[in-house]
Amino acid sequence: MAASTLSIAITGLNAAQAGLLTTSHNISNASTAGYSRQNVVQTTQNPFYMGAGFIGQGTRVQTVQRAYSGFLATSLYTSQASTSQLESYMTQLNSIDNMLGDTTVGLSPAINGFYTGVNDVAANPSSIPSRQSLLANAQSLVSRFKDMQARLQQLNDGVNTQIKSEVTAINSISQQLADINQRIIVAEAAGGGTQPANDLRDQRDQLILELNKHVSTNVIEQSDGSFSVFFGNGQPLVVGTSRYTLSTSQASDDPGRLTLSLTSGSGQGSQIPESLVTGGALGGLLQFRTQSLDDAQNRLGLMAVGLAKAFNDQHALGQDLNGAMGGAFFDVPQPVVSDNAKNTGSGVISVTLNNVSAMLPSDYTLDYTAGGYTLRRLSDNATVFSNATLPQTVDGLTIDVTGTPNVGDSFKLQPTHYAARDISLAITDPREIAAASAVTTTANAANVGSVVMGPGKLLQPLASVPTYNLNYDLAGNELQGFPVGTAVSVTVNGTTTNYTVGTAPATTGIPYTDGMTVQVDSNGDLVKDIEFAFNGKPKQGDKFSVVQSSANSADGRNAAALAAIQSSKVLFGGTASIESAYAQMVSTVGNKAREVGVAYDSQSSLLNQAQTSISSLSGVNLDEEAANLLRYQQSYQASAKIIDISGKLFDLLASLGN
Repeated sequence: MAASTLSIAITGLNAAQAGLLTTSHNISNASTAGYSRQNVVQTTQNPFYMGAGFIGQGTRVQTVQRAYSGFLATSLYTSQASTSQLESYMTQLNSIDNMLGDTTVGLSPAINGFYTGVNDVAANPSSIPSRQSLLANAQSLVSRFKDMQARLQQLNDGVNTQIKSEVTAINSISQQLADINQRIIVAEAAGGGTQPANDLRDQRDQLILELNKHVSTNVIEQSDGSFSVFFGNGQPLVVGTSRYTLSTSQASDDPGRLTLSLTSGSGQGSQIPESLVTGGALGGLLQFRTQSLDDAQNRLGLMAVGLAKAFNDQHALGQDLNGAMGGAFFDVPQPVVSDNAKNTGSGVISVTLNNVSAMLPSDYTLDYTAGGYTLRRLSDNATVFSNATLPQTVDGLTIDVTGTPNVGDSFKLQPTHYAARDISLAITDPREIAAASAVTTTANAANVGSVVMGPGKLLQPLASVPTYNLNYDLAGNELQGFPVGTAVSVTVNGTTTNYTVGTAPATTGIPYTDGMTVQVDSNGDLVKDIEFAFNGKPKQGDKFSVVQSSANSADGRNAAALAAIQSSKVLFGGTASIESAYAQMVSTVGNKAREVGVAYDSQSSLLNQAQTSISSLSGVNLDEEAANLLRYQQSYQASAKIIDISGKLFDLLASLGN
């Protein structure tokens, strides 16, 4: 009986000691990140049967169990990945939002200053100081475009740097996970494969939480206790004790852009599409670059192209102080085409601006397959055309090819991405500003009718304006003097009638109607290029002339037309002016920044809730542990007392025997 009592007491003593050790371990790690509170799980020893029944044989420690919930851990990982992604996205996006909203460095002040200079020239077309001021304001506008593009490019470079940093961090954590998987396998195998390595598992869970700050992952526990970690749509990072390595490299179709690749331990690598990398700071950086940064650069570039093209088109219809026809005021940025570094053919793609109004702020990829060319618009991932031949005109662009590509060749088309960087002034001489209209119309001072001839204007650029000396023939009620074969259209009250001089019904001239607008094809290219109007009633023999304006003209009609471009809707299918497009861009970025900010606040709240749930389950409560210390101390003392009594009983029995 004494020996049995002693063995039972020893089991109680051992259990109490295990409880004291575990409680001490909990108290020591109360502030350790990721530590899960541990509990001793006791069970009774198998009893033995005596005639009076089953007699117990004490207790034993079955295991030391950590307070852990896989469901709560997964919720925490998911919340952490989403919060880190939104935080990364929000931080980058706020940089663009602050830049666009700044009244001193934004685009609107520079546009307003530029058009103020245009209006000054319209009011004082012969003033050289006004013209010099316009060129200075134009240069300031160009510099503002370049500065904003440079700032966006700095953000892009910063994103590339941060992507490299995130990849380095992910690889480091992946290596640590593979190492700790190995330690867990060895440790748990030493325990017969039934006892968990609690502290190592806590460390591994903390590493996975840290990994989800960088990229969203999925975790699968294997039968040997190791974790396999995947990201994207199943790309492996860690499989048991093996790990895969992420790397960055220049995109084969865009040297300024970093792409991700995944390499196994055997050295086999594959490129990972950006769309597959979600969650964490890395996912936020890629999302920002694709959804906001690229769009901002393309929109800014589209405004640069739209302004330059619209201004140049009108400027070409005027005449400068030297009497020369207007040339280009801005150098219009041209689309950038990048050949994929993996191309093997000789195909060279060219992209020409065809219609700025139809252009969209997007990059494109052009792939050559056995069926032909396929164009994909990256802003909405839409296929614009497929299995087609070139040339093609889409989204205001004409795409053509020279040379012969091979199947599998691809090209990246960036019509506006770098346009804000590439815009520049084409003139430096203030006298070359075409402020005057190139067309001058005159009613002869000797006319006796009441006709007032409207100021003429060019509709298309001409090398020079031909001279038309017209006279009114009362008998035929027509204006005569156009060269035979000249195509003329007459518009009255919205109705247009076309005539060809020398051909019926206009055999000698064109019918006269009060209030008519006349458009003339002066060079026979089937496009009307000169316009003028008549109001009033003519008399027989009244004469009218259309000539090119003289040099050193004080006329500011073309400058006034240039000033009107400020409110002209030249973008997005004729629905937006340059300024309204910029306002739309500011609004879009601002709304997106607020949207991401609200989502971040919401997700942060969910993360806090997940952390609170984990803490309430797994966290160490020092008051509770102090109570456990007393409980296990008393249990230890009681077991020790039983041992003491057992010893005395044994001594008593021994003395009786003597």
